Amino acid sequence: MRSSAEIFKNEGDAGVDMVYTGRELITAVNDRGWNLYDSTDTQGDPANADGIIIMGPAEKLEVGRRYVLLPDCAQPTNPQKVFGALKSVADALDGKMPTIQIGGRRHDVTGFRIIGAGEIKVNTPDGEQFFPYDAAIVAARTLFNTGTMEHD
Repeated sequence: MRSSAEIFKNEGDAGVDMVYTGRELITAVNDRGWNLYDSTDTQGDPANADGIIIMGPAEKLEVGRRYVLLPDCAQPTNPQKVFGALKSVADALDGKMPTIQIGGRRHDVTGFRIIGAGEIKVNTPDGEQFFPYDAAIVAARTLFNTGTMEHD
């Protein structure tokens, strides 16, 4: 794994605009059958969900941005297909939210926020959980697997 200093790269003058590629975290989430969609500009309004889905899954993660977790499907930019996959996952989970394992306990998870210098905030209905980058990857690998429709 890379150090926190290696995770970020300068994209602008004097390090003002830092972009976090987050490839390892995206891969860990994708490997469990999920995608991350940038939901920063939705202000939490579900009416904006179609717009973030149409924009497609995030290819990189940026500091200060929020990412919502939605199941992967054959057409990840088609809201109807994504919501159909979400319904299938919700049915498999008996209407409960997907979870990740943190410190030996499972927690509901709705998404992630990139805080800075290798710190990730995991959004849960129980509150916020903050992790270093490497720990967030380990937690993402415990997500409900949409391919097998179970926790491994």
